[in-house]
Amino acid sequence: MDLSVIGVFEGDSIAVFDGILGRMTVFDSESDAVRVFSMGGEWVRHVVGDGSVIAATVMFPSWEPGVLREEVRLLYRPHTESESRVLRGFDGTEYYFAADAMYMELLPFGARFRTATTGPLVYVSGSQRYQIEGLDLAGQTAVLLRGTGQERNVTGRDLDRYVAELAAESRDPKRQADLERMRREAPHGDVKAAHGELLGSTTGELWVEDGIGRPGEEGRVWRVFGADQLPKASVVSPAGFQILYVDDSVVGGVWRDGQDREYIRFHEIVR
Repeated sequence: MDLSVIGVFEGDSIAVFDGILGRMTVFDSESDAVRVFSMGGEWVRHVVGDGSVIAATVMFPSWEPGVLREEVRLLYRPHTESESRVLRGFDGTEYYFAADAMYMELLPFGARFRTATTGPLVYVSGSQRYQIEGLDLAGQTAVLLRGTGQERNVTGRDLDRYVAELAAESRDPKRQADLERMRREAPHGDVKAAHGELLGSTTGELWVEDGIGRPGEEGRVWRVFGADQLPKASVVSPAGFQILYVDDSVVGGVWRDGQDREYIRFHEIVR
């Protein structure tokens, strides 16, 4: 199983999405499964307060060698319906496809399509610019957040490290050599993303990650916008801690130790 989304709604119901099977399972407060349904080719990103889901489908315009950009369709499925409706279409991540069908992400430093939900709004950003749209559930822009994220130039060391991390996932010498070849061929972007992850809190706040890189790699700065979309605070996360959940008093997430072992932790928010 690959449980990519876990959402709590209507007090004590829990929805779990299995990305491998493309299946959503809803559990009650007694941990009994009360509903199971297929999402088809839709990838669930969020479960909103009434049990509805925000999902996405990702498509490539072709599979020919060269530079290709994903096409992302953001979808909304009300909990009372079996069909999803398209909210909006967006440009996704760019990839370089080699002639031998191998591929590599061109902007591996955080610049990818990101979403978060807070109350009735779905926040979206391609993250190449510090410009975040808040959509209503009809797909219309309700708010627009703009920031002045500092430009971060991509260095050769960044690219070498990225390829090394990919190569470490495979013990196949040919694949490692192919990755290095694509590292030299691919026209990588020269500026890192304007921001990292987006995270919606249970109180209507939007948290925007400043740091770019591997999640939880070091202490990160998060900019907090209130329910009125005005800047509210900055929060520094502990080193090695990836924030996944925020409410009025705590943040929860995964902490990695020096051996890359994962632990679930909660930290109190000092306001």
